[in-house]
Amino acid sequence: LSLEELSFDDKGIVLLSKTPFAVLKPTAQSVFDQLHPSYVLLARPQVLDLLLTTTSAKEVKAAILTSPLEYRLLGTFSARTVSDPGITNFMSFGLNFLVNRGVPINSILLILMLPVIATILAFARQVIGIKAFGLLTPAMTTVSFLVMGLRYGLIVFTAILIAGTATRFVLRKLRLLYLPRMALVLTSVSLALLLLLGLGVVSVSDSASTLSFSIFPALILTILAEDFIAAQFKSGLRTALTVTVWTLALATVSYLIVSSELFRTLVLSYPEIILLAIPINIILGQWSGLRLTEYFRFREILRYGKTIP
Repeated sequence: LSLEELSFDDKGIVLLSKTPFAVLKPTAQSVFDQLHPSYVLLARPQVLDLLLTTTSAKEVKAAILTSPLEYRLLGTFSARTVSDPGITNFMSFGLNFLVNRGVPINSILLILMLPVIATILAFARQVIGIKAFGLLTPAMTTVSFLVMGLRYGLIVFTAILIAGTATRFVLRKLRLLYLPRMALVLTSVSLALLLLLGLGVVSVSDSASTLSFSIFPALILTILAEDFIAAQFKSGLRTALTVTVWTLALATVSYLIVSSELFRTLVLSYPEIILLAIPINIILGQWSGLRLTEYFRFREILRYGKTIP
């Protein structure tokens, strides 16, 4: 193919999505600004039948514009200029600048998700009363799930807990000091991850899909092993398992929220919304009422207190 044939000047881009156009428009506009096609059309998946009957960009555009189906046309006329940035959209322009300079959009998305994840965890602790391994461990667990996917993340998560617990029981009678003992635990966790990696390669012919998760998020999850084992030494196995289950539950809920297509598109289109995490956390920091779990925990006392004249 020649450079002229590879050019987008005489081509159009049709984005089919169920996402509201108001949410999708800024991201689609950035696609137009980077590739400079003839146009960008936002449409619903029902338009696919029309696309199969057309052969050129002009025919596609005409077919969609004359159809009764919902659409949104983007082009040079809808592009924002340098004079447009303001207090409500300055981050959008900064994000477009980074993307145009070659920064991976997934890396930007992970950075934007961190304040959202932290706010969800803070709300779960301060208002609901769920106990987890602090803020960093469930936040990093969520990020690892975003990179690896929930399926592989849960598999690695389970392997780490099994390896850490088994090593603790084996070393229990040796009376070792804390740091050397934790070093042995992390060694067993690393060997478990290596074994898991090997089993994936042997059991699945398509090794690329099995190894689709990055090893670095998997190693980040080993932080959980130290917290889990330390909690066992401090509070016992039952308490450690309880806190670990809540940590996993919070990480899973956070993953489901921030990995949804609508939410990801909304954050990329309007990254300024993550600034709402600042006032929300200020309010959470001044929370002085009972947590929801405490209403259940102290229900007898609260019921008795209401009967006192």
